[in-house]
Amino acid sequence: MKKITILAIILLTACSEPMTKEEALAQLASQPEYNSYFYAPMEIGRTVLSGDDHKESNEFIKSHYGPLTSQGLVEVELRGKNSWRTVIFVSLSPKGEQMSDPRRADSTHCYVAVCRLKPVAVDSLVAKGDSTLCLYTIEQSELTPFGIHLGFKDKTQYHLQTMLKN
Repeated sequence: MKKITILAIILLTACSEPMTKEEALAQLASQPEYNSYFYAPMEIGRTVLSGDDHKESNEFIKSHYGPLTSQGLVEVELRGKNSWRTVIFVSLSPKGEQMSDPRRADSTHCYVAVCRLKPVAVDSLVAKGDSTLCLYTIEQSELTPFGIHLGFKDKTQYHLQTMLKN
């Protein structure tokens, strides 16, 4: 009997499925920047008050720093006063320093934790080779007292884009 050998060559093509919005959202949510607080600059140090702010310096301090001082995050010290100006000095308390990034601070600004930014929706995906262009929405959440002081609002949304690996 004659033996017949058939050689079959099979070409396998890597066929990756397009990334789904759920997979993209999970990949975004796992990135370090969305698992820590967002920091923003806040003015500290010497501030000179004049005009109405000078005349009502206690009211100025209360209205601008009251919630932060009552929570023990900021200290405001009166450094000098005369007939036309008041000098105050604003600094973080030890408790406030725990919510700051000292690597980026200088004598006039500190960087304080203001909120978390969380990806909440994937708006669109466009496959580009072994990557996917992802347009997505993030939202501010978990506002800190510093975030409220600096004017951040809960649930404010921003639209961003990034490249994700398939």
